[in-house]
Amino acid sequence: LIIRSSHNGDRIQMSFGKKKLSRYFIDHKVALSKRLKTIVVENQFHEIIFVSGIGKSHSHLATKAYYFVLKCDNTEA
Repeated sequence: LIIRSSHNGDRIQMSFGKKKLSRYFIDHKVALSKRLKTIVVENQFHEIIFVSGIGKSHSHLATKAYYFVLKCDNTEA
């Protein structure tokens, strides 16, 4: 996992497809000053899986909306 700030062009997986992180911030009414400080978590495939204080990728949803689930893929030997 990589923990970092958001970058231009970042996208997050939604139930209907991918959405630009910049649009995601606008939809959630995050001030520009806070966007630059927001922490994102990226997996080994360079996919955004979590945005601090806002939400998570659709592929990492659990049955309870307030839980964050990390899936582990052990296919590498």
